Amino acid sequence: MTLLYQLQEKSDFTGTEARVSDYILQELENFSAMTIHDIGIGAYTSNASIIRLAKKLGFEGFKDFKIQLVKDIQASFTQVSAVDPNFPFDVTDNVNAISKKLSDLSIKAITETTNHINTKEIQELAKVMSKSNRIFLYGIGDSQIRINSFQNKLMKLNIYAIVADNYSEEIWHTLNAQTGDIALFVTYGGHTQSMANNLKQLRRNKVKTALITASREDQLRSYSDFVISLPKGEGDKGKISTFFSQIAIDYVLNLLFSLIYKEDFTKNAIETKKKNLAFKKIGGKK
Repeated sequence: MTLLYQLQEKSDFTGTEARVSDYILQELENFSAMTIHDIGIGAYTSNASIIRLAKKLGFEGFKDFKIQLVKDIQASFTQVSAVDPNFPFDVTDNVNAISKKLSDLSIKAITETTNHINTKEIQELAKVMSKSNRIFLYGIGDSQIRINSFQNKLMKLNIYAIVADNYSEEIWHTLNAQTGDIALFVTYGGHTQSMANNLKQLRRNKVKTALITASREDQLRSYSDFVISLPKGEGDKGKISTFFSQIAIDYVLNLLFSLIYKEDFTKNAIETKKKNLAFKKIGGKK
């Protein structure tokens, strides 16, 4: 049982000891720089009371108590705990607790997504995308924010992808797409009938299609040449925000971009360096 856990549990603590414990837990971020006098002032108690608490917990004095607690605090920030993706924090959490929980949720989302990805499938998709004439990107709401970022990364490789849903023109883009193009659909929770209809039409046009989704519905998958599955980490309704799903989507798109970059790594590395220098000159930066 860690010292940090003991302070949280407050087993057999007196009122004064509980007050000292509560104050220390509120000041974990600053604890390593605090003196016994600082804690006494903050907890409205004497140095002797703090020393008695340290001895009660098995330490010779405050110095040993502080060394161990600092170790426990550092360890707690590297240990990943279980977090509810729908409600990762609650009203009782302070800024340190929320920061830690969001960090843990990010690690959980990336780890589970990594385990879900079919590496052969995404590598093949990257090869096809790197050789396509045009890339059409489909996604609405939060997913569109992610594909806009992906589009921006591709542009810096001189690959100009089209966000089909911009200005509600996705049907025209679908009708204009042709053999040699590829369409990538990003949807975490499921699909709309419009999305299914666009996929069907693209198949009629003999356009390669790819889907990134956590949905297990067969309809969208059956219309897609490539399917990148995401873990189902959060519900469709009743959540604080789409933390888990957006981290997962962002991670997959970053991986996809990296694999496209790697398809012609030397050329891309040289061009990126050259353009970065030119960018600074044009922008007046040294």
